Amino acid sequence: MSNGYIIVDDSDAQLQYSGLWTSGGGSVNYGTSLQLIGDYTPGGSCALSISLDSAPPAEHSTPNVTAPSYHQTIWESSNIPDGNHTLVYSVQSCSSTDPDQEFVWLDYILYEPTSGAGPSGAKYFVDDTSPQASWEGELQTSMQAGDFNQTVHVLEKDSSVRFSFTGTRAIVYGRLNSNTSTTPAQAKVQLDNKSAVSFGISVAQANVQFHDTGTVDDGDHTLVLTTKSDTAIAIDYFIVRVDSSKGPAPATKEGGISTGIIAGAAIAGALVLLAIGVYFFRYRPKQRTAPSKEFTKSAPSLSPRPCEWPVILPFLIHTLIPRFQL
Repeated sequence: MSNGYIIVDDSDAQLQYSGLWTSGGGSVNYGTSLQLIGDYTPGGSCALSISLDSAPPAEHSTPNVTAPSYHQTIWESSNIPDGNHTLVYSVQSCSSTDPDQEFVWLDYILYEPTSGAGPSGAKYFVDDTSPQASWEGELQTSMQAGDFNQTVHVLEKDSSVRFSFTGTRAIVYGRLNSNTSTTPAQAKVQLDNKSAVSFGISVAQANVQFHDTGTVDDGDHTLVLTTKSDTAIAIDYFIVRVDSSKGPAPATKEGGISTGIIAGAAIAGALVLLAIGVYFFRYRPKQRTAPSKEFTKSAPSLSPRPCEWPVILPFLIHTLIPRFQL
């Protein structure tokens, strides 16, 4: 059974940040494609330099948005051949009247595991558009800025979702359908043939954890979530933990819309076994003789910053403030 793409959060121990991201890095094993996902904030844009292995760097400019944009693909690469690889990601400069403002925020990384070779303990991110989730009853689709893939499925009273997964743990995330609702939503969850568990939802924000199955036996499972109140809830995504060293097979792609993980993605067809080491966020600043007028010499905090807008739990994201000429 397919679980989709593996998610690596920006606060994951696999990623290390030091200095001005001068030599920070982390390794992720296995896979044939990867994506850097983050947010853009208005007020300016940044020039990025991104290269894979020995290929010439590709110049990329982030959009100068007029409103915050969440869960955007900053960079992606597919059809990566078998072998070890190095990704070099650097922020060359940013243009703005405010040199202290950040415009690019890293939230998480996605990579597609090779069939039969996913690492043990990996977390898979499954979007609500995945065929692993089937929906029953009165439901509707809705969209807000903080929703993954800019989609959610809204469950009215007595509606349900049936989610099939392979692994040792599943967590359901979503939000109340209305940010102004004052009445908590009530729902129940049943895993396989176990007794149903009831829970309430009163937090009106994105990325709220609805239910955690806890650790279960490794294998195929079915989770059924049913709403029991007039206050509707919106299901956004699922996170599945796989402890087996044998990763799930790749999902299928239907139509022109990605289905599966985070970006709702899934790649069609079987993939050959391979092992890829991907190293993120390594760049070295060039020597310079004078400071850029755009930037100051003060060193930014290297800790992930708590964020008030919708990001992947634990509500932390990383940004790189380019205060030196690169």
